[in-house]
Amino acid sequence: MGKFMNFRVNPESVQGFSERLNSLVDDSRIAQSYCEEWLSFGYSEGRMFIAAVEAAEDAKRSLVSNYQRLAEVQRSAAAQVEKAANLYEQTDRGEAARLDSSYRKTD
Repeated sequence: MGKFMNFRVNPESVQGFSERLNSLVDDSRIAQSYCEEWLSFGYSEGRMFIAAVEAAEDAKRSLVSNYQRLAEVQRSAAAQVEKAANLYEQTDRGEAARLDSSYRKTD
């Protein structure tokens, strides 16, 4: 018996993890929208504080860019985990069919 023969995967759990990763994409979008809303200052509101407005705009650009990248990574990770779940499910079905075919049929 091989070293990893007792390894078991529950495809439904792996699929659930993929779904959770996908929900984090929505969380990243919400955070991005929050930054865009609350770190947006026009120069009309901050003429006296141009340096502060520029710093807030720089921070907003960085945060929005980071949240966009985070969403991309989460989306990609979710897709890969979903592929793994599907592979485990297909493997389980294939192994079950192979095992079923090995039993003798009795009439």
